[in-house]
Amino acid sequence: MQNESNVVDRRSTLSPAKQALLKKRVRGETVGRRTTPRLVEAPDQRYEPFPLTDMVEAQWMGRANAYDLGSQAARVYAEFFDSEVNLEDFGRLWRRLVERHEMLRGIVRADGQYQILEHVPPYEIAVDDLRALDPGERQARLMATRQRMARHMTPCEVWPLWEVRASLIDNKTTRLHMCCDLLVSDIKSFQVIGLEIAKLYKNPDAPLYPEKFDVSYRDYVIALDTYKQTDS
Repeated sequence: MQNESNVVDRRSTLSPAKQALLKKRVRGETVGRRTTPRLVEAPDQRYEPFPLTDMVEAQWMGRANAYDLGSQAARVYAEFFDSEVNLEDFGRLWRRLVERHEMLRGIVRADGQYQILEHVPPYEIAVDDLRALDPGERQARLMATRQRMARHMTPCEVWPLWEVRASLIDNKTTRLHMCCDLLVSDIKSFQVIGLEIAKLYKNPDAPLYPEKFDVSYRDYVIALDTYKQTDS
């Protein structure tokens, strides 16, 4: 009897939808499943606004100061190369990646929707020349850049939601600083971009695969949103 009482108590904690589902299973009824919608390419709508994913919406709301521990942005930060870097070549490489990866041209509008920008101005990498500084001051400047880029919250409706910066340490050493807001990227995407940077820096004309992306991130999010709204 004690076990039966515990089961009844646990049932009472379930949501109405889960209670209904449990009743169907107990009665031996077949429980319907949502049909996964087909991912539909919509190139003519690629640059139209579209919904945020649940995770990104939570991050977007976390930027507001209406919540305890709010006014925070989720960002990924990395540093590349402590060796001589041709910044002109790297700038061209990066602009190629911005053209290739549409979410590097993404913003989150003030109404809480994504939008991929069809055209953006050529990005120029800012350079901090630290070569004339003494080692202590140079290290302090590098740490200040790291702290600012890792924590700074840029307006999400203004492109770009990432930053690339170079620090000239001496005549043979350049450090590249990169950060990206997780509203338009994730850790895996950042890793993919890192691999493409390494490949293109060795060979600027190297082919990247796939050559182009026929399906937009917008297409994926629309399909996901349709799936979530489909009745069981």
